[in-house]
Amino acid sequence: MKRNFYWNNLTGYFFCFFLLAFFSFQSNGYPAPSSYFDTVQKTYIGYYQRAADPGGLIYWANRLDARAGNLNEIIEAFANEPESQALYGTINSSNISTVVDSIYNALFGRDAEHGAGGLDFWVNGFNAGTFTAATIMLNILNAAQNEDLLSVNNKLTAANLFTRTIDPELDGSNFQVTYAGDGDVIAGRNFLAFVTSNLVTVPTQGETTAYIQTNIANPGDPILGQTPPSAPSNVSTTSGNTQAVISWSPVAGATSYNIYWSTTSGVTKTSGTKITGATSPYSHTGLTNGTTYYYIVTAVNSSGESVESAQVSATPTVVTGGVLPSEGIVFVSIRDGWNGIWVMNTDGSNPRRLSSVAKNYFGDNDPSSSPDGSKIVFAREGTGIVVLDNSGEEIVKNYIAGEGPWYTTWSYNGTIYFTRWNNSLPGAKEYIYSVNEDGTGEVQVSPQYNSGSDAQDRYPSISPDGTTLIFSTNREGVGSSIGKMIIGSGSLVHLTDISGLGSATITPAEQPSWSPDGSKIAFAAYPGYPDWTRKEQIYVMNADGSGKVPLTSETGADCSYPSWSPDGSKIVFQKDYPGFSNTTEIWIMNADGSGAIALTDRNVTHYDGQPCFIKKPR
Repeated sequence: MKRNFYWNNLTGYFFCFFLLAFFSFQSNGYPAPSSYFDTVQKTYIGYYQRAADPGGLIYWANRLDARAGNLNEIIEAFANEPESQALYGTINSSNISTVVDSIYNALFGRDAEHGAGGLDFWVNGFNAGTFTAATIMLNILNAAQNEDLLSVNNKLTAANLFTRTIDPELDGSNFQVTYAGDGDVIAGRNFLAFVTSNLVTVPTQGETTAYIQTNIANPGDPILGQTPPSAPSNVSTTSGNTQAVISWSPVAGATSYNIYWSTTSGVTKTSGTKITGATSPYSHTGLTNGTTYYYIVTAVNSSGESVESAQVSATPTVVTGGVLPSEGIVFVSIRDGWNGIWVMNTDGSNPRRLSSVAKNYFGDNDPSSSPDGSKIVFAREGTGIVVLDNSGEEIVKNYIAGEGPWYTTWSYNGTIYFTRWNNSLPGAKEYIYSVNEDGTGEVQVSPQYNSGSDAQDRYPSISPDGTTLIFSTNREGVGSSIGKMIIGSGSLVHLTDISGLGSATITPAEQPSWSPDGSKIAFAAYPGYPDWTRKEQIYVMNADGSGKVPLTSETGADCSYPSWSPDGSKIVFQKDYPGFSNTTEIWIMNADGSGAIALTDRNVTHYDGQPCFIKKPR
């Protein structure tokens, strides 16, 4: 192991900074917002000329999250750590030009251009008080383009490899190497120094591991005993309509998996198209029916990538007997990059996309099963109400431009209910409407609200006998409540509190769901409003609004979108974890709230939500 011990005053700082970041992570109860990792990493590259240590990355990502992602608000604090003094000394007019050149070299591998538009611009701005060294770095980084931008992106790729090799999960634990002290800081800088705009200079995972093992690791560090994992075994495929599902057995020591595919047999890591970070089972969607696709799977850890698994193949085709299972849960997912309607078994296995890829911002939402379980209705942003039948065909049933729809649901009597704006009324008022399955006969169902305030009637649910509508509404009080009305009566009764006051209230309340026998209503609500620190929970009450009982007591996530199983014994719902971008997962529990388990993993799929059981014929 190579060590150089300069800047002894930095050693204590590095340990303290690491511990501060680690305990900051622990106290939050969840990892730092990963959407800010790249921003923090590039800031380390530009100012400290090295990859971030895991603790520092987590700490500054949390600081950045607390400032809503505004790097300008924390950049001075970042640049005034002891490492800055150790690296640059006291920055003043006599050495600012050297500092600027150092920043250029760290980011682009070259000195700053001389003249009014380059070095002189930054030096003069510093001397005039327009810039600090930190804001100079930030401006240089943000203005990178062409070859300079390629250099930054390549250094970012290398830096992320470096940091993740030390802490593969970036969760502040399970460190593979002791990374602390002056020598390790210097080794971290040297690692990036030779990465340029040329892609061939970006190290591989194996090269990164070897560098850290040689230049940073201490005796006893886990990384010294690591080798690449073995190839995955028991690889298999299941063909579906325009998709294939690839499955394999877990590999000891693997931290992630890659899939390589081709339409030509004999696929390898070199010849195949790579899918990184895949999890078993993986749904490969958007395929052509009748074409054979060939797959291999590899396992990855911080020491590198395994050899290829045995090759398997799949030929997508329209599934005989239909695309919908007799039992299952439909839900919304972005696991393949776009909001879509998916289905999985009731134990969470065999997830696969049902809807075609709708490439707009919101995509497909609010799925609901037909009474006999043979079709799915959902809302497609920019298109309207869509019905997907058991052959996989999608038919647009209803659309009024610019007015929705949202929150679609299919009643047991075959009528489809949904929310849309009524632009003919003052304000942007949202009401519940019904429509026949063929798209005809649209009727406004929730009663007119003639106050000047906006009304929002959302999340309709129809009693099993088809006579009674429940929905969430904010037309009275400061928070939404669960409203109930006999369809056609125009008379609304509130089942939950509408005052929004007092620690005993459970409001706002939303997303009601009738039990299959009509005796119970599940719903989501915030206990103790307006104390928003108390998370949204799933409740159940009698059909008349009495006997409200909480089923969840989650402290780290909001629970919402409850849906009953056809036999009434289970409730599926979503958990939304705050502080993340698109990190929602689906859970299932007994109807009394016991036995809750996760069906999907937010750390893998990022957003799975809006679950709904497939109905069974009554």
